[in-house]
Amino acid sequence: QAQQATLNEALSRDKTTWLLDGGQDGGPTIELPTAPRGVLGLPWSFWPLMALSLLLYLAAVVVSLARPIERNGIYAAMAVAQSVNVALVAVSSFHSIGSSFVSPVLAWQLRCAMDVLTAAALVHASAIHPYRQEAAHARAAAAWVWAALVCGWLFIDPLAPQGWWWVQLTTLGGGLWATWQWRQAAVRVMHPLGTMMFRFALCGSVIYLVTTVLAAVSSDLNHPAQQAAEVGSTVWVVFFGLMLVLLPPMARTHHLMREVALIAAVSTLATAVDL
Repeated sequence: QAQQATLNEALSRDKTTWLLDGGQDGGPTIELPTAPRGVLGLPWSFWPLMALSLLLYLAAVVVSLARPIERNGIYAAMAVAQSVNVALVAVSSFHSIGSSFVSPVLAWQLRCAMDVLTAAALVHASAIHPYRQEAAHARAAAAWVWAALVCGWLFIDPLAPQGWWWVQLTTLGGGLWATWQWRQAAVRVMHPLGTMMFRFALCGSVIYLVTTVLAAVSSDLNHPAQQAAEVGSTVWVVFFGLMLVLLPPMARTHHLMREVALIAAVSTLATAVDL
């Protein structure tokens, strides 16, 4: 914390002096200009990410106010959770030295909590929409209780060695559970919305599984794919956020437009894997 405070003070000036060769007697120094710390100092990636975050929040507000029913409330919860997630990704794009708006541990806790709550909301939504399945509320309650337990553990012991794996397994399990429930809706009642949601849930689960495997394989800081894992995480958050934003208008569009949107989603997956 003392080191961060010293760096913060140094970077608050127009120019700062860096010691090139430390030691008791000092060494050569170099004076460098510092980057502006106001609006002009924000990275370019901050703006589109925050725009998506705001769009997700507005989508949640519009859907919940247009028709305040259970399924729209669940959608609003997912959209708000991912809005927080995208905003945290935008904030983490800041320079890592000096003072930080959100501490790394708090950002990790919040992002994991938002993902776990989104997975529980997916299970709840797929249990009641497009048709209410057997023991729908019992399934939803089980998902929410498990999500609450995982979130509580994250905030009690955020640096637990297996915390990341529990989060990944919980979110992936929720996505696959929702995929299976929407598959039941597509097969049993032949509902077109159930078919569309099944395909999107399956596509999203595959992307999430690929991102998880990539992050697990390249967990070593010296691994050549370390940067790819970081980029893959951001691609996943943006992709899922865009899927949530497009969901309300797609539910009312023609069947052909839904297929076009699905092709676009698959193309995004292929491009992300290739990159």
